[in-house]
Amino acid sequence: MTAIGLRPLARVVGGVVGVFLLANLILSWAMQGPSGSWQRAARIDPHLLLEIEARVAAAHQDVTAGALDPGALVSVVGLSTARVGLDSAEFAKALEGRGQLLNIAATGGSFQELQRYAQPLLTHGPRSRLVLVAIHPSWLAGRESASASRSLDPLWALTHRGTIHARLQAMLVQARVALLRRVELQPSSWQLRSGDPWQTGRLYQEPKASPETLAAQLRHWTEFGWFDPTRFSTANAEAKALGQLLQGLRGHAQHVVVVLLPEAAEFRSRVPMVALETTRKVVDQIDPGLRLVDLRDSLGPSAFHDLAHVNPMGRMLLGAIVADLARPYLAPPRHSEPSAGTR
Repeated sequence: MTAIGLRPLARVVGGVVGVFLLANLILSWAMQGPSGSWQRAARIDPHLLLEIEARVAAAHQDVTAGALDPGALVSVVGLSTARVGLDSAEFAKALEGRGQLLNIAATGGSFQELQRYAQPLLTHGPRSRLVLVAIHPSWLAGRESASASRSLDPLWALTHRGTIHARLQAMLVQARVALLRRVELQPSSWQLRSGDPWQTGRLYQEPKASPETLAAQLRHWTEFGWFDPTRFSTANAEAKALGQLLQGLRGHAQHVVVVLLPEAAEFRSRVPMVALETTRKVVDQIDPGLRLVDLRDSLGPSAFHDLAHVNPMGRMLLGAIVADLARPYLAPPRHSEPSAGTR
């Protein structure tokens, strides 16, 4: 077949691919959540990403206007366990108003997701006095189920290549965020789920989840490979994402502390020791002096809603623990006079 003869075929193929990608984008927009086919792979919620950008914009405006002392700003980078467990009101109460918590934790279960959700803070956030990287070692295994059917994802069927697939997913997420920005227009019109840029929503109010929920958690985490020691390596994509995130945060904040969040015993006991060892290695590769605080066994069974998320009592306890952790890093209050012992 000549080059001229190939041109119509190339146009047809290009048109089919273009229509396919556009249809995929429109479907995922209509679904408005992580249920879209490409969303299942990318797992980035554009609405939540915009909400994080709004929180960051609010903090930046407060610092610029002088309403917030940057020496009191503590930012939290994490996923759902940090979003649920670290409450800005509890934090401020424990510190008697000395610290302000900017919780930009999102949702998910991997460091690649965490890295993406942290980008607004790194790109245009105010410089934090302290950043708490609130994580779980199990995330180093990622959360791609080995049993997941790739055929359910049209993009995977189209590309058959993980790297190309991931890039296409990222492009679609960026496109959807851009469209959302067009609709939302200004940061003041962004709809925060809690209505307060400093207060996270989606807090569990029930003390305990159902047995079915706990069983489902363990089943999904097993499918993700979180309990498989062969899934952990300092060379995999998750370890690289964690390392890149820590490197970026070291340039953004005066202090960075990695915090391993509390876990229920049934969850914690199933995660292989190599997960913790690999996490420590990744942290040490970035900076041997970077502090890692292990809080995984810091709360008892009554503090958990499920196997990873705390309930209201656990949120209060964890807030006090984290406030004590942050206290030494905070700057003295503005306009305060030094005590006689510090002159």
